[in-house]
Amino acid sequence: MSLGGLGDSFYEYLLKAWLQDKSDFEARHMFDEAMKPIIDNMIRVSPSGLTYVADLKYDRILEDKMDHLSCFSGIYSI
Repeated sequence: MSLGGLGDSFYEYLLKAWLQDKSDFEARHMFDEAMKPIIDNMIRVSPSGLTYVADLKYDRILEDKMDHLSCFSGIYSI
């Protein structure tokens, strides 16, 4: 699972569909449901304090890298 290449467009277009038509609640719901496991399992903070979205391989192996196409995610650390 990745927000990078070959996966980024799916998540991006779900959000864009809702932004273009705020009555498309199905797209917004699908986006929100898809983001829950990403936020819970793939958001990481580096030792230097940088927040990134790691890739998850085979549903269990976390790769501590962020694909450049993941930048649209807008994930940040508070």
